[in-house]
Amino acid sequence: SDTVQNVKLTNVDLTGQSNVGALAGYSWNVTLINNYSTGNLNGSNYVGGLIGTIATSSSSDFSLKHSLAL
Repeated sequence: SDTVQNVKLTNVDLTGQSNVGALAGYSWNVTLINNYSTGNLNGSNYVGGLIGTIATSSSSDFSLKHSLAL
């Protein structure tokens, strides 16, 4: 899996239809460590503060540690 670590995004302003996220709209098997985002995200489906949609082959393929979206 891929790792996204120590990313800080402030005042994010995103608008989309589906799969809208400050770090990524769609991700497969990802580990998030120490990430932070603030701002406004707008969409119709699958909108998340950090990632809109996370797909995995099993629950053990995703990890979220010390990450926050406001």
